[in-house]
Amino acid sequence: MRKARISVVLILFINSICLAASHAAVKQNAVCTKVSQVVVVGGYKFTCIKINGKLVWSGGKKVKTMSTNTTPPPTTTPAIPQDPISIQIETLMKPAGGVSGVLLKSVKGATIADFNSDTKFEPASSIKVLIAYYAFTKISSGQLHLDDKIQAILADSPSICPNPTPNGHESVEVAIREMMQRSDNNRATELMEYLGVPTLNSFAKSIGLMNTSFNTTPEFPGFIPLGCALPYSTTNPETVHGNVSTLNDLTKIWELASNLSEPYRNDFMRLTAGQEMAASQGYDFTGIWSDIVQIVKEEAPTSLSQAEVNSFIAELKSNSKGGSDVLCISTSGCTKGRWWLSMFSLTTIPTCLSTKIIQSDSYVWGYFIVKADTSSIIFDQNNSVSTAFLKVGAEPIRNLIHNSLSTWGNC
Repeated sequence: MRKARISVVLILFINSICLAASHAAVKQNAVCTKVSQVVVVGGYKFTCIKINGKLVWSGGKKVKTMSTNTTPPPTTTPAIPQDPISIQIETLMKPAGGVSGVLLKSVKGATIADFNSDTKFEPASSIKVLIAYYAFTKISSGQLHLDDKIQAILADSPSICPNPTPNGHESVEVAIREMMQRSDNNRATELMEYLGVPTLNSFAKSIGLMNTSFNTTPEFPGFIPLGCALPYSTTNPETVHGNVSTLNDLTKIWELASNLSEPYRNDFMRLTAGQEMAASQGYDFTGIWSDIVQIVKEEAPTSLSQAEVNSFIAELKSNSKGGSDVLCISTSGCTKGRWWLSMFSLTTIPTCLSTKIIQSDSYVWGYFIVKADTSSIIFDQNNSVSTAFLKVGAEPIRNLIHNSLSTWGNC
């Protein structure tokens, strides 16, 4: 082995001597032997050319050399949740696969949990809150009214891909309520047509939502209606409608909505899924309000009476808007689906500061699981993605509820 290794070194050494000798005489106008031959010596390129019947080397041209820096390019380390709540929520969502994130912050500004809050993702119907909030800015300034009539787009099912053909008229209030409570895609389409998608995109930028926009298209109606999907020639789609946002942007909309002046703030929340919908219709479309009530029951100290627990629930306020999209990504049949899921909420939690003095603090929070693949395109307990998503529910605010309940007996 040692003899073979020495032989290899010797061969390399002899080759290096030969190369050095062959290039030693290369200079401008020196004799060469083969036309068009090219050699590089000392960082200069020489070409064998024919002049007056003689083969000579041309003038050397400096060539760019490869960098000798051997430092490897920086690698991107996957984000890891740091705070306890983010760790808890990510643990619940991890079985779904895909990309996920969570954000919880006080409306007063303090961030409590944050994981992937600036990651851009397809928000599905969660982006409808931008439509509703923009409408309410027009309503609060007197440029639009809840009882104004707009062209309606009605269909048998609110979840089908809308046909953007007007069918009668209905009030702005009905359109916003059906879009925000039942996530009616037809109502979202009619509002997007009425308000204008370019206007909505400009408005988003004007309020600091630099990572939020609706996709626009040259074809009528100028956008991909929510509930429809872009045409794909691939089984590996990165988006559904082409819309985009972040946790930071969407929670900011909820925060801005919470700061609407009355009666507009109350009207906004009244027309949104959550506590008011549960009270008036017997259920909350998102399921978040029932999750919150269940958490209160689980976290209530045994020292609290049922009446005290009920009084705490009576002081709670919560409104939500979620979104879900799925695309069939299998080549034959629909045996595999890719999911985009998200949920956003504004929750006001009471705290007993001292005897009979109650302070209410508001929080905005949201989470998402996107581009997660599963063998099911049905949102049920047999779907690993939807199962992980449903396990999160209102868990991001469990600790806040627990802490407030611990002193509620004083009130």
